Amino acid sequence: MLKSSATILKVGSKGEDVRALQTLLAGLGYHSGAIDGIYGNRTRDSVIAFQADNHLSLDGRVGPLTREALGGASPRPIAPARAFAGISDLAKGGSRIAKASISNGVIGAVLGGGGLVTMIDEVNGQADIIGRLFAEHGIVAGAVILAAGTFVAWQSWRAAQARVEDHRTGKTS
Repeated sequence: MLKSSATILKVGSKGEDVRALQTLLAGLGYHSGAIDGIYGNRTRDSVIAFQADNHLSLDGRVGPLTREALGGASPRPIAPARAFAGISDLAKGGSRIAKASISNGVIGAVLGGGGLVTMIDEVNGQADIIGRLFAEHGIVAGAVILAAGTFVAWQSWRAAQARVEDHRTGKTS
């Protein structure tokens, strides 16, 4: 909760009041970057967004009226299209992170599949192109490729989930 104060918080302000403001803004859905107690441009932009949503003067400063509005504020509503967006929606919308996550996931799956095929080939004795490539190293090569592919696919999935969560909560556009 933001303490009642005559102090106007603005770009350049520092301290516990700013940290409390940043925490409150984040909890209301106005991501202001790091909660570090430094009133910078991202905090100002979050305050302006809050002021716009609450029909206040858009000055980016936390004076008596903005402070009062913050005291009784409800969390910022998220549009349904944003709340239910998935990674493919973000990729279609042009997100480079979403596109890279999908591409890397496919690469990881192909790599992992190649490792699995090599391991199966080694166990079953069936010949195929991947099996011949790794004939010298056998099941170890297959296991390494499988592990690498699985790791790439997993990391891509994690990045995609983080991107979707940031979009859904309004941290990114």
